[in-house]
Parts: sequence; structure tokens; C-alpha cells
Amino acid sequence: METPTPSSSPPLPLDDETVLASAPSAPSTPSHSHATLDSSCCSPITIKPITLMELLHLANKVVDPVTGVMIGYKCSTCPHTVKCNVNGSTGNVYKHWKKHHLGELQKRQAEQTLRQAMQDSAVASPKKRARSIDAYMHKPDTGAKASEAFELAVGNLFLVHNLPKDLVESPDWRHVIDTARRLPPDYITKGRTHLTQVQEDIAADVRGQVINCLRALPGQLKFISAAIDGLTSSGAKITALNLLDSDNAFYMGAIYNKDSTNDAQTVAERLKPRIRELLDKGILIIAFVHDNEPLNGAILRILQAEFPWLLDSNCASHTLQLVVNKILAIPYFALAVLAADGIIDKFALRDYYTRLFKVQPTDNELAIIKPMVVRWNSSLRAYQRLDILRPYVSLVLHDMGDDELPSSFWTVLGELKILLKPFQVFTDLLQSDTSTLIDVYDTFVELRKHLMTYADKDSDTIKAAAYQAVATLIHEFVEHTNKEAVYATALLLDRKLSEIPYDTGRRFIIDWGPKVIKGFKLLPYHDDTHKVRVRLEQQLSALAVRKFPFEDASERLARVAKKEVSPKAFWEWYVPTAPEVAIVALALLSVAVSEASVERAFSRFKLVRTRLRNLLSDDHTDDEMSVSFNRLALAPTVVAKLYTCIRIMLDDA
Repeated sequence: METPTPSSSPPLPLDDETVLASAPSAPSTPSHSHATLDSSCCSPITIKPITLMELLHLANKVVDPVTGVMIGYKCSTCPHTVKCNVNGSTGNVYKHWKKHHLGELQKRQAEQTLRQAMQDSAVASPKKRARSIDAYMHKPDTGAKASEAFELAVGNLFLVHNLPKDLVESPDWRHVIDTARRLPPDYITKGRTHLTQVQEDIAADVRGQVINCLRALPGQLKFISAAIDGLTSSGAKITALNLLDSDNAFYMGAIYNKDSTNDAQTVAERLKPRIRELLDKGILIIAFVHDNEPLNGAILRILQAEFPWLLDSNCASHTLQLVVNKILAIPYFALAVLAADGIIDKFALRDYYTRLFKVQPTDNELAIIKPMVVRWNSSLRAYQRLDILRPYVSLVLHDMGDDELPSSFWTVLGELKILLKPFQVFTDLLQSDTSTLIDVYDTFVELRKHLMTYADKDSDTIKAAAYQAVATLIHEFVEHTNKEAVYATALLLDRKLSEIPYDTGRRFIIDWGPKVIKGFKLLPYHDDTHKVRVRLEQQLSALAVRKFPFEDASERLARVAKKEVSPKAFWEWYVPTAPEVAIVALALLSVAVSEASVERAFSRFKLVRTRLRNLLSDDHTDDEMSVSFNRLALAPTVVAKLYTCIRIMLDDA
């Protein structure tokens, strides 16, 4: 099949199937088992977009001999004539090739896009080069992003004629291309075996670096939280495990359960050996972070039989979302929410939203926002936008003959907007990987203050009853996040409210502290539970009355309140003189309350195991996930290691 010259047919209109490729005069890649790229593709040339028709060599028009009207395109690969409409649409051409020549179509798209990426990488700016690599990584539909070319394709470097696609970004890519051209025809088999080993070596190196980041050094107390969540993908139930320290979240692997059963006992038994392995490596796992699904709570109870010090930490942002959902269901607010949702649905109709744009000033046109069911923040944004558009919405409803909205609706909607704004702020705070139990306590206190600033004091009104229900739900937020641990953390930082039973926190410290000290063997007398409990009681009493060694605690806590000193730094000061209570305090201050990192891991998982890579083995998926997810903290060493391995691989070939 010969490549048509530009003069063979005028360029056709660009459509959805238009791709970026080199100029038609660029030499095509010969079809044999290893890459052969002409050296001309290394020199700067002018790149222009070409249509799918030119790319697929289907520029031969077929004209009706009687009327002179074009009726289609003659396929140069098979005897078919592809019909088109009067505008010369290329849609049917694309469908024809997709049905009859799909392999050839994908091959040509990949070859042309690769050549474009290599040309741009030689002459373009870094920003444009990133776009060209991104285009290449998406052909054919790999789902990977440009920034993930290194991590996601470690075990899948050969795509087009054995050419390692990641090396397009190499600073000395000319040498790489020359080396790749000399690969023997049978290198594909040896290459994939070697690449598998390279992938495993890099993943093992990354895991080793993660362990070093999480391991407590001699004489150091560094507590870690474990976070899990589940996902169903391609019929398999996947449970991902992340570890969180004070700064970062790290992916530590997943449990793949292809059986029909996915009960708590099955998952817990497969988690136990992983936790034992991490403990043996010196990682002090102190808490178990999960969402409010009953399955995850059951898994924790099974694990606590072997690891009794594991603290139950419900995801605080997820719990806060459940609280907001209950607030929206309170009758005083529910009627306004129902009416607002009805208005939003009505303005999704063509006549309404076009009329809405016409009545607004041309320099400030806004649209109604439709909220997402799974994100309550989007509901708040939708109500805020509806309140902004109030005069225009009322005008459109009047013009369309609908009933006018009562003023009470807008009043309640405005109150709801003000009520939910702090919930939005604290949801964003609690979704952070660095959020801890003290953030939960501070959220609880600030939400109470916010509620008291404008709540109606008249207990006989429906409005007052609604705000009393909100106050009750705010207390439920703390209770579902593990109120004993939250109160204990607040007690250790002298954060006190008169209505909070701090005896609950004190008892928690005395009961839970010996389990932590014994489980990790942190003191010489860790097995003497009675002695540890007595010393905890004495040190808590001394803290309350500011006796030795806490004579200067008030001054230091004042600096903590001003954020001049971190809470951990405050308690690290007392490790030599009050080790028992200091250990418990440092452990509680290290308990994470967010499993958002696991959600991010699932998003990354969908980029690694894509629709075209759904046969990737579980082990290789974990290897690529380890490199990809942990790249932010370990990127420099990962990329350097990857380049070294690939260069050695090509040199050996």
C-alpha cells in the first residue's frame, strides 16, 4: 500500500477521528519484527494535522457517473466502496475500518502518533513535548497519562515494533533509537522476560524505600496508621492497603479475591500475614482507618484478636458526609431541598435553561448546577448558585407560566447555605492524609460554635427543633469517629469543654496504653500491665495539677495552641521523664482519620489495569501500583533506577 501524496486529494474536513501525525511525505515504518525508524524523523520538520482519511489511505473518491455527485470512498485495502452523505462525512469510513481492518487501523494510529511524539520531543518545548507524549500514551486507548509514562509502563515497554515507548522522553533518545533499531528479531521474547524482571526489581526497590520511610529508627517513636477500602473490578473484589505517616500515604499492596465470597473472615485472614510482616520490619501500626461499611468494622474486630492495640478509626470525612445527609433529611430543611432539586431538574430542560441565559446580562451568564449524588459538596454549590440566580429563576418561572416560589423557600435555602458552609470547609480538612484525632475534636468544637451563633432560642418553633437536631448530629459525628480516642487526645492537649465527659478519655488512656506498650515492647517492663496502668494514672494526675514533670506544661501548651510548637513536639519533650503517658500521647496524635489515599489508589488502579490491559496479573499490577502511587515521595530515585535498567537492557541487546 503506497502512501498518497498531498496532491492526490485535497484535505478533507477534520472530524472526531482526526489524529496528529507527521506530514504525509514522512517515511513509513517497514513492517518487520523490530523497530526501524528513518533518521529523517529525528530532524526538525513542520508537523501538520492530517485527517483520518489521509492516514488510512482512503482518499479515493467515488463519483456517480450520471449526476457527478460524490457517493463514497473506495477502500484501497478491500473491494468495498464506503458510502457517505452529501457532505462527504468520514464517519462511515471510520466504521468500515473499525469493522474490517481494526488491527491495521490501530497499528497505523500508533505508528503515526509515535513518530509525531518523537519529532516533538526533539524540537518542542517541555510543555508541548508533554502533550505529544500524552497523545502517544493514549494511542491506542491505554488510559495512561504523560506524567505516568515511566511508572505505568515498566512492564509494558514494547508496543510498536518492540520500540520502548518510555524512552521517547529520554534526554539522549537519539542513542536509544539507534540502539533499538539493532534489536534482533527474536528479542521480543527475551525482552519481555527481561522487562518483567526489571519491573519486579524496581518495585522491590520502591517497597524497600517505603519501608525505610515508615520504619521507626532506634530511639525513635514513629507510629503508622493503616487504611483499607474495597473495590470491585472485572469481577474481582479488591481490598487495597495503604500506610500513612505524618507526611505521606504509601500504597502497600492489595488483596485480590476472585471467589464469590468476600466476607470479613476471608479478608482478615489474608491481611494478618501482611501486618505481621510489616511489624517484623519495625513498622509500628497503631490504627486501622476505614469507612463506615459494616464489613470493614468486622474485619477490624477479627484483627484485634491478634493485634489488640489496633485502634478503630472511622474515616472522619465520610462520617461528616453522613451527618450532612441526615441534616438535609430534617423536615425543616427537607421541603426546601426537595423544592430546590425540582427546580434544578426543571432547568435541565432546554426551554428553561435557554430562557435563563436570555434574561441574564450578557457579561455574567451563569447556569444552574446539577449536584452529584455521591458528593454532598456539589449539593451545596448547587444551592449557592440557585440563590445567586434567584431573580432570574423567578423571572423564567413567571414567563413559563409556573407557580411563583414562596419567600419562605428562599429563606430556608439561605439558612441551609450558611449552615453547611463550615461543613464543606472541615470536610476538605479531614480528607487530608495528615488529619488526625485532634482535627476531629477541633472540627466538633468549631461546628458547635457555628451552630450557636445563629440558632433560634425559641424551643417551641419548628426551626429551633431543627437546629437542636443538628446539634445532636454533630455529637454523633464524634461518637462514630471513636469518641473515647478523640476525648483522650483532647485531654492530653488540655482542650476541655464543660459538657464533655473527660473521664471517658482518661479511662481510655489507662486501658489502651498498656496494650500499645506491650504490643510493641516499648519499655523494659512492658509485660507488667499493672505497673504500666499505675504509672499512667500517676502521670495523668500530675498533668492535671501541673506537678513534676509537668510544671511548665501550661506554658508549653499555650505555644501549642498558638501553633508555635506541634503537639507531637510537646509530648516528645516528656518521653524521658513520663514515658508511659508520652508514648500514648504520641500514638494518639499519629492516628490518621482519612482513607482518601485509598480512594486515590483506586483511581490510579484504573489507569494501571485498563480495558486493554485487563489480563495484567495481580503481582504485576501490584508492582506497577507500587511504583506509580509512591512516585511523589520517591520519584527521583525511581526514575533514575528505571533509566539505568533500561539502558543496561538495550546495551546488552
